[in-house]
Amino acid sequence: MSQFLATVLQVNIYVQPVYLSLAIIFNSLNIRILSSRTLRSSPCTHYFIANAIFNIVYASLLCPISFARGFSIDWTLNPIGCKMQTYFVFLSPILAKAMLVLASFDR
Repeated sequence: MSQFLATVLQVNIYVQPVYLSLAIIFNSLNIRILSSRTLRSSPCTHYFIANAIFNIVYASLLCPISFARGFSIDWTLNPIGCKMQTYFVFLSPILAKAMLVLASFDR
């Protein structure tokens, strides 16, 4: 393992929990604000709420995986873990971006 990769994995141990907590806090705040009665009447708001939900799912899946790699734990070595990680890690950001595209079409 190169020195740079080892340094990145060590930094991930400290950065990923902060990123996870900030992502959950700010996306939950986004959901809370967009769920108000006046904003909920707009159909575009539903796309932004779905975007925040998919961002929470993405952060909740990606951060523990990156955090575990810092301790040399890789659960993608078995076929089921590899397929699950690939599916969820690629699906969540695609759906989040699709919600933004749908919101822009709705406008």
